[in-house]
Amino acid sequence: MNHRFAFFGSDDFSVKVLIELDRHNLEPELLITTPDKPKGRGLKITPGSVSLWAETKNIPYLKPADLKTILPTLNQGNFDFLIVASYGKIIPPSILKLPRLGVLNIHPSLLPKLRGAAPIERGILEGGQNIGVSIMLVDEKMDHGPLLAKQKIDFKNQTAGQLKDQTAVLGAQMLVKILPTWLSGELKPEPQIDSQATYAPKISKNEFKISLKDSAQSNYLKILAALPKPGAFFFIKNKSGEDLRIIIKDASLKDDKLIIKKVTPAGGQETDWDKLIRRLGPIYS
Repeated sequence: MNHRFAFFGSDDFSVKVLIELDRHNLEPELLITTPDKPKGRGLKITPGSVSLWAETKNIPYLKPADLKTILPTLNQGNFDFLIVASYGKIIPPSILKLPRLGVLNIHPSLLPKLRGAAPIERGILEGGQNIGVSIMLVDEKMDHGPLLAKQKIDFKNQTAGQLKDQTAVLGAQMLVKILPTWLSGELKPEPQIDSQATYAPKISKNEFKISLKDSAQSNYLKILAALPKPGAFFFIKNKSGEDLRIIIKDASLKDDKLIIKKVTPAGGQETDWDKLIRRLGPIYS
Protein backbone atom coordinates (compact mmCIF):
# COMPACT_ATOMS: atom_id res chain seq x y z
CA MET A 1 0.00 0.00 0.00
CA ASN A 2 1.51 3.29 -1.10
CA HIS A 3 -0.25 5.38 1.51
CA ARG A 4 1.12 6.83 4.73
CA PHE A 5 -0.88 6.66 7.94
CA ALA A 6 -0.55 7.29 11.67
CA PHE A 7 -2.31 5.32 14.39
CA PHE A 8 -3.99 6.53 17.59
CA GLY A 9 -4.49 3.99 20.40
CA SER A 10 -3.98 3.54 24.12
CA ASP A 11 -4.54 -0.02 25.37
CA ASP A 12 -4.43 -3.75 24.70
CA PHE A 13 -7.32 -3.47 22.24
CA SER A 14 -5.19 -1.07 20.22
CA VAL A 15 -2.22 -3.45 20.32
CA LYS A 16 -4.37 -6.35 19.09
CA VAL A 17 -5.41 -4.18 16.15
CA LEU A 18 -1.79 -3.21 15.43
CA ILE A 19 -0.62 -6.83 15.54
CA GLU A 20 -3.30 -7.89 13.07
CA LEU A 21 -2.56 -4.96 10.74
CA ASP A 22 1.12 -5.88 10.91
CA ARG A 23 0.25 -9.43 9.85
CA HIS A 24 -1.13 -7.88 6.67
CA ASN A 25 1.95 -5.69 6.16
CA LEU A 26 0.18 -2.50 7.25
CA GLU A 27 2.51 -0.58 9.52
CA PRO A 28 1.92 3.00 10.69
CA GLU A 29 4.58 5.62 10.19
CA LEU A 30 3.80 7.06 13.62
CA LEU A 31 1.95 5.97 16.76
CA ILE A 32 0.14 8.39 19.06
CA THR A 33 -0.75 7.08 22.49
CA THR A 34 -1.54 8.40 25.97
CA PRO A 35 1.01 9.47 28.59
CA ASP A 36 2.49 6.92 31.01
CA LYS A 37 0.32 6.28 34.07
CA PRO A 38 0.88 5.08 37.64
CA LYS A 39 0.10 1.39 38.08
CA GLY A 40 0.14 -1.24 40.79
CA ARG A 41 0.25 -0.88 44.55
CA GLY A 42 3.36 1.24 44.35
CA LEU A 43 1.79 3.51 41.71
CA LYS A 44 4.94 3.30 39.63
CA ILE A 45 4.79 5.31 36.41
CA THR A 46 4.51 2.65 33.71
CA PRO A 47 4.57 2.87 29.90
CA GLY A 48 1.38 1.86 28.13
CA SER A 49 1.07 -1.24 25.98
CA VAL A 50 1.01 0.74 22.71
CA SER A 51 4.33 2.48 23.35
CA LEU A 52 5.89 -0.82 24.45
CA TRP A 53 4.72 -2.46 21.21
CA ALA A 54 6.05 0.48 19.19
CA GLU A 55 9.49 -0.02 20.70
CA THR A 56 9.53 -3.69 19.68
CA LYS A 57 8.79 -2.62 16.08
CA ASN A 58 11.06 0.46 16.09
CA ILE A 59 8.14 2.68 15.17
CA PRO A 60 8.26 6.32 16.32
CA TYR A 61 5.62 7.21 18.90
CA LEU A 62 4.33 10.23 20.79
CA LYS A 63 2.57 10.45 24.16
CA PRO A 64 1.06 13.95 24.21
CA ALA A 65 -0.96 15.20 27.14
CA ASP A 66 -2.48 17.74 24.73
CA LEU A 67 -3.07 16.65 21.15
CA LYS A 68 -2.77 20.20 19.86
CA THR A 69 0.96 20.10 20.66
CA ILE A 70 1.58 17.43 17.99
CA LEU A 71 -0.26 19.27 15.23
CA PRO A 72 2.99 20.42 13.55
CA THR A 73 4.40 16.86 13.61
CA LEU A 74 1.26 15.42 12.05
CA ASN A 75 1.21 18.17 9.46
CA GLN A 76 4.82 17.52 8.48
CA GLY A 77 4.12 13.79 8.29
CA ASN A 78 1.85 14.36 5.30
CA PHE A 79 -0.30 11.37 6.23
CA ASP A 80 -2.94 10.20 3.79
CA PHE A 81 -5.20 8.99 6.60
CA LEU A 82 -5.28 8.25 10.33
CA ILE A 83 -6.56 5.16 12.16
CA VAL A 84 -8.08 5.35 15.64
CA ALA A 85 -8.70 2.29 17.81
CA SER A 86 -9.52 2.75 21.50
CA TYR A 87 -7.57 5.96 21.94
CA GLY A 88 -9.83 7.31 24.67
CA LYS A 89 -9.49 11.03 23.92
CA ILE A 90 -11.43 13.40 21.70
CA ILE A 91 -9.44 14.23 18.57
CA PRO A 92 -9.76 17.95 17.81
CA PRO A 93 -11.02 19.25 14.46
CA SER A 94 -7.60 20.68 13.67
CA ILE A 95 -6.25 17.12 13.46
CA LEU A 96 -9.33 15.57 11.85
CA LYS A 97 -9.01 17.83 8.82
CA LEU A 98 -5.30 17.17 8.26
CA PRO A 99 -5.26 13.84 6.35
CA ARG A 100 -6.64 14.12 2.84
CA LEU A 101 -8.50 10.78 3.15
CA GLY A 102 -9.86 11.33 6.64
CA VAL A 103 -9.71 9.53 9.97
CA LEU A 104 -10.98 5.96 10.37
CA ASN A 105 -12.16 4.50 13.65
CA ILE A 106 -12.58 0.85 14.67
CA HIS A 107 -15.51 0.81 17.10
CA PRO A 108 -16.64 -2.42 18.86
CA SER A 109 -20.40 -2.15 18.38
CA LEU A 110 -23.00 -2.05 15.62
CA LEU A 111 -23.23 1.71 15.21
CA PRO A 112 -25.32 3.72 15.73
CA LYS A 113 -25.98 1.33 18.64
CA LEU A 114 -23.79 1.74 21.71
CA ARG A 115 -21.92 4.91 20.94
CA GLY A 116 -19.50 5.76 23.72
CA ALA A 117 -16.74 4.52 26.00
CA ALA A 118 -18.02 1.07 27.07
CA PRO A 119 -19.79 -0.57 24.10
CA ILE A 120 -18.73 -4.12 24.91
CA GLU A 121 -19.60 -4.05 28.61
CA ARG A 122 -22.91 -2.29 27.96
CA GLY A 123 -23.57 -4.60 25.04
CA ILE A 124 -23.19 -7.64 27.27
CA LEU A 125 -25.43 -6.15 29.96
CA GLU A 126 -28.23 -5.63 27.43
CA GLY A 127 -27.97 -9.22 26.23
CA GLY A 128 -25.39 -9.13 23.46
CA GLN A 129 -27.60 -8.31 20.47
CA ASN A 130 -25.57 -5.26 19.40
CA ILE A 131 -22.07 -6.66 19.77
CA GLY A 132 -19.95 -6.37 16.64
CA VAL A 133 -17.55 -4.03 14.87
CA SER A 134 -18.07 -0.86 12.85
CA ILE A 135 -15.55 0.99 10.71
CA MET A 136 -16.46 4.65 10.53
CA LEU A 137 -15.06 7.98 9.45
CA VAL A 138 -14.51 10.21 12.47
CA ASP A 139 -16.23 13.59 12.64
CA GLU A 140 -16.49 16.10 15.47
CA LYS A 141 -19.28 14.25 17.30
CA MET A 142 -18.84 11.11 19.41
CA ASP A 143 -19.02 7.93 17.27
CA HIS A 144 -21.25 9.81 14.85
CA GLY A 145 -19.42 9.71 11.53
CA PRO A 146 -20.52 7.82 8.41
CA LEU A 147 -20.00 4.06 8.21
CA LEU A 148 -17.73 2.17 5.85
CA ALA A 149 -18.47 -1.33 7.16
CA LYS A 150 -19.96 -3.21 10.09
CA GLN A 151 -20.23 -6.85 11.12
CA LYS A 152 -22.14 -8.58 13.91
CA ILE A 153 -20.55 -11.03 16.35
CA ASP A 154 -22.49 -13.88 17.96
CA PHE A 155 -22.40 -13.27 21.70
CA LYS A 156 -22.04 -16.91 22.87
CA ASN A 157 -21.75 -15.87 26.54
CA GLN A 158 -18.22 -14.54 26.17
CA THR A 159 -16.56 -12.24 28.69
CA ALA A 160 -15.77 -8.61 27.98
CA GLY A 161 -12.09 -9.52 27.73
CA GLN A 162 -12.74 -12.23 25.16
CA LEU A 163 -14.96 -9.96 23.11
CA LYS A 164 -12.44 -7.12 23.17
CA ASP A 165 -9.80 -9.44 21.73
CA GLN A 166 -12.22 -10.78 19.12
CA THR A 167 -13.50 -7.37 18.02
CA ALA A 168 -9.98 -5.93 17.81
CA VAL A 169 -8.82 -8.68 15.46
CA LEU A 170 -12.04 -8.60 13.43
CA GLY A 171 -11.89 -4.81 13.19
CA ALA A 172 -8.35 -4.91 11.80
CA GLN A 173 -9.35 -7.61 9.30
CA MET A 174 -12.36 -5.58 8.18
CA LEU A 175 -10.17 -2.53 7.76
CA VAL A 176 -7.67 -4.44 5.66
CA LYS A 177 -10.51 -5.71 3.47
CA ILE A 178 -12.12 -2.34 2.78
CA LEU A 179 -8.99 -0.20 2.44
CA PRO A 180 -8.40 -0.82 -1.28
CA THR A 181 -11.93 0.16 -2.33
CA TRP A 182 -12.07 3.07 0.10
CA LEU A 183 -8.70 4.46 -0.97
CA SER A 184 -9.71 4.16 -4.62
CA GLY A 185 -12.97 6.00 -3.99
CA GLU A 186 -15.20 3.04 -4.87
CA LEU A 187 -16.50 2.57 -1.31
CA LYS A 188 -18.94 5.30 -0.34
CA PRO A 189 -19.60 6.06 3.37
CA GLU A 190 -23.18 5.75 4.60
CA PRO A 191 -24.49 8.20 7.22
CA GLN A 192 -25.61 6.74 10.52
CA ILE A 193 -29.28 6.94 11.39
CA ASP A 194 -29.18 9.15 14.47
CA SER A 195 -32.73 8.31 15.51
CA GLN A 196 -31.58 4.70 16.12
CA ALA A 197 -28.61 5.67 18.29
CA THR A 198 -28.08 4.28 21.79
CA TYR A 199 -25.27 5.12 24.17
CA ALA A 200 -22.68 3.25 26.21
CA PRO A 201 -21.19 5.59 28.81
CA LYS A 202 -18.19 4.65 30.90
CA ILE A 203 -19.10 1.97 33.41
CA SER A 204 -18.36 2.18 37.14
CA LYS A 205 -17.23 -0.68 39.38
CA ASN A 206 -20.34 -0.30 41.53
CA GLU A 207 -22.52 -1.22 38.56
CA PHE A 208 -21.05 -4.71 38.84
CA LYS A 209 -22.37 -5.29 42.36
CA ILE A 210 -24.86 -8.13 42.43
CA SER A 211 -27.29 -9.66 44.88
CA LEU A 212 -27.59 -13.43 44.84
CA LYS A 213 -31.33 -12.93 45.22
CA ASP A 214 -31.58 -11.18 41.84
CA SER A 215 -32.24 -12.77 38.45
CA ALA A 216 -29.65 -15.41 37.59
CA GLN A 217 -29.55 -14.19 33.99
CA SER A 218 -29.00 -10.56 35.01
CA ASN A 219 -26.26 -11.53 37.45
CA TYR A 220 -24.57 -13.74 34.88
CA LEU A 221 -24.44 -10.90 32.34
CA LYS A 222 -22.87 -8.63 34.96
CA ILE A 223 -20.25 -11.28 35.68
CA LEU A 224 -19.39 -11.64 31.99
CA ALA A 225 -19.26 -7.87 31.48
CA ALA A 226 -16.89 -7.44 34.43
CA LEU A 227 -14.34 -10.11 33.44
CA PRO A 228 -11.40 -10.16 33.58
CA LYS A 229 -11.44 -6.87 35.51
CA PRO A 230 -12.77 -5.42 37.76
CA GLY A 231 -14.97 -8.46 38.43
CA ALA A 232 -18.58 -8.59 39.57
CA PHE A 233 -18.89 -8.80 43.34
CA PHE A 234 -21.25 -9.38 46.24
CA PHE A 235 -21.05 -9.46 50.02
CA ILE A 236 -21.52 -12.30 52.49
CA LYS A 237 -21.28 -12.44 56.26
CA ASN A 238 -18.27 -14.20 57.71
CA LYS A 239 -18.31 -16.10 61.03
CA SER A 240 -17.90 -12.84 62.92
CA GLY A 241 -20.91 -11.31 61.19
CA GLU A 242 -18.77 -8.89 59.19
CA ASP A 243 -19.34 -8.17 55.52
CA LEU A 244 -16.85 -9.92 53.26
CA ARG A 245 -16.50 -8.75 49.67
CA ILE A 246 -16.42 -11.61 47.15
CA ILE A 247 -15.22 -11.05 43.57
CA ILE A 248 -16.46 -13.60 41.05
CA LYS A 249 -13.74 -14.94 38.74
CA ASP A 250 -15.69 -17.70 36.98
CA ALA A 251 -19.34 -18.72 36.76
CA SER A 252 -21.85 -20.35 34.45
CA LEU A 253 -25.59 -20.36 33.88
CA LYS A 254 -27.47 -23.66 33.74
CA ASP A 255 -31.25 -24.16 33.73
CA ASP A 256 -31.67 -20.50 34.75
CA LYS A 257 -29.48 -21.08 37.79
CA LEU A 258 -26.26 -19.15 38.46
CA ILE A 259 -23.39 -21.48 39.27
CA ILE A 260 -20.45 -19.68 40.88
CA LYS A 261 -17.19 -21.55 40.41
CA LYS A 262 -14.17 -19.41 41.27
CA VAL A 263 -14.00 -16.40 43.57
CA THR A 264 -11.49 -14.11 45.24
CA PRO A 265 -12.42 -13.00 48.77
CA ALA A 266 -11.19 -9.55 49.81
CA GLY A 267 -7.56 -9.83 50.88
CA GLY A 268 -7.38 -13.48 49.84
CA GLN A 269 -6.39 -15.72 46.96
CA GLU A 270 -8.59 -17.12 44.20
CA THR A 271 -10.36 -20.25 45.33
CA ASP A 272 -13.32 -22.52 44.61
CA TRP A 273 -16.59 -20.99 45.78
CA ASP A 274 -17.72 -24.26 47.34
CA LYS A 275 -14.51 -24.52 49.38
CA LEU A 276 -14.86 -20.95 50.59
CA ILE A 277 -18.41 -21.28 51.88
CA ARG A 278 -17.55 -24.55 53.60
CA ARG A 279 -14.68 -22.81 55.35
CA LEU A 280 -16.54 -19.63 56.28
CA GLY A 281 -20.05 -20.97 56.77
CA PRO A 282 -21.53 -17.64 55.63
CA ILE A 283 -25.06 -16.38 55.80
CA TYR A 284 -25.94 -14.40 52.67
CA SER A 285 -26.59 -10.76 53.37
